[in-house]
Amino acid sequence: MAEFRFLPEAGGTRLRWRYAFRPTSPLTAPLVEAFLRSTMSPMMTASLEAVRAGVEAG
Repeated sequence: MAEFRFLPEAGGTRLRWRYAFRPTSPLTAPLVEAFLRSTMSPMMTASLEAVRAGVEAG
């Protein structure tokens, strides 16, 4: 599941991107968590920075 929210903020808009993964097995949960922290989190940060740069560039 993923959710994008655009929230008003002084001087602009804040984009909040949330996601959730639910492993189907307790055995996979640690692997999923490690993957998300090492891969998804940096990818999301870079993606949001690229969106911001594009919007600010016009």
